[in-house]
Amino acid sequence: MTNHTILEPLPEDQWFTLSQELRSFVATVREISANTVDDRTQTLARLEPYFQELLAQQEWLPQKFAQVNPESRMGGGIGQWLLFRTKDRSLSIFSLVIPPDSTTPVHDHLAWGLIGLYKGNQEETVYRRVDNGDAQGHAQLQITEVRYRFKQGISTACYPQMVISTLSKLHPRAHLYLSIFWVMILVASCVTSSSQNLTVSNHFALDILTLLVKRKRKKNMPYPRPQPPVFERVEDERLHRKQRLAAAFRLFGKFGFSEGIAGHITARDPEFTDHFWVNPFGTYFGHIRVSDLVLVNREGEVVKGDAEVNRAAFAIHSQIHEARPDVIAAAHAHSLYGKAWSSLGRLLDPLTQDSCAFYEDHALFDDFTGVVLETSEGQRLAQALGSNKAIILRNHSILTVGHTVDEAAFWYISLERSCQAQLLAEAAGRPTTIKHETARLTQTQVGSHTSGWFGFQPLYDRIVREEPDLLN
Repeated sequence: MTNHTILEPLPEDQWFTLSQELRSFVATVREISANTVDDRTQTLARLEPYFQELLAQQEWLPQKFAQVNPESRMGGGIGQWLLFRTKDRSLSIFSLVIPPDSTTPVHDHLAWGLIGLYKGNQEETVYRRVDNGDAQGHAQLQITEVRYRFKQGISTACYPQMVISTLSKLHPRAHLYLSIFWVMILVASCVTSSSQNLTVSNHFALDILTLLVKRKRKKNMPYPRPQPPVFERVEDERLHRKQRLAAAFRLFGKFGFSEGIAGHITARDPEFTDHFWVNPFGTYFGHIRVSDLVLVNREGEVVKGDAEVNRAAFAIHSQIHEARPDVIAAAHAHSLYGKAWSSLGRLLDPLTQDSCAFYEDHALFDDFTGVVLETSEGQRLAQALGSNKAIILRNHSILTVGHTVDEAAFWYISLERSCQAQLLAEAAGRPTTIKHETARLTQTQVGSHTSGWFGFQPLYDRIVREEPDLLN
């Protein structure tokens, strides 16, 4: 019989990559799993839309976890990257990258549930075990089925217990496969051999509580959205960011977000990444053109442009850009409803579909000490922001960030309106909040980086048509 050894628990949950999307997904998995413990088919059915949205975004997955691995113990350059594991080892999330013409070792699926993202053509060989299991560390296998899959996109698979299989990559591009698995009985790894003499991995343990969910294209998969442009020349990318930045200022002016000299939006330079472009100090938002923007270095010195820079802009934004390398842009203004809401010292509630974009993805800086003029205060603010897309600055206003200028600007506009909506709702009566699980789902549907970017596009088109001089 196979030698099963109970694995020791870990000191704490292990996170191998940090992102709000992954953290939110893990929390959802835990909640749904706990509420459907008696019906695992229902667990997987309820999890699938969350998993699809996570996989559809993909911005949250660092590039290193989507690469092949020449030193992989699985052989063939197959990259298997652990992303998260609970301290009791009962839940893990990992990515698997299979290079072209590679085959995974013979393995059983150490899970009662497994959902994956598959790209490109693949062949799967499924085996059944034909011995009695008495030979320790070995198994005699017989091929029962060979499956071919030619569709690209998100898919899932569902098999009976004790499925043993290999995957072969047929497509000329690497195949990315993201997976979650739950282990019902924790066992140490063992070695398996097959009558086909295939390479065998010792990464997987044979587990009698194995179930893989059926690979099937879902009719309700999200439609593909346009994506932010990719530039070959840094000069083109710089101009694009500056045009978006000038447009964002014009929109902020049109929407009444200006308050004298207060407020600033910054865009990281694509070449000198410790520099950022910002509005000239004292210029009305509604008058800013591309040529008016100034470039500031990490010391706060203007290296391109003729105007001065708001000291608070540098104190805040320099620290956000330093603490968050993923952030391309940050937006802050003293808009009316953001200011009003900030005085309450509270996070927003999930009252509307739009406000759910910020559910579990905005923070509170609960310590107003006056105008932010020192970078040390900016550091505290950046720490409070964490990995979130937005922050409420108590008795001050609001601030948003994004992976594009478009995203940061759109989140600011949306957050301002969400503050307005909640203030109006609470003034009128007792609003009904959206349930936690539904709010989490909605956040994945409307709160992704691409959702923020895409939401800005019609606003950009509008302002450029109405005020084309902003591009000068």
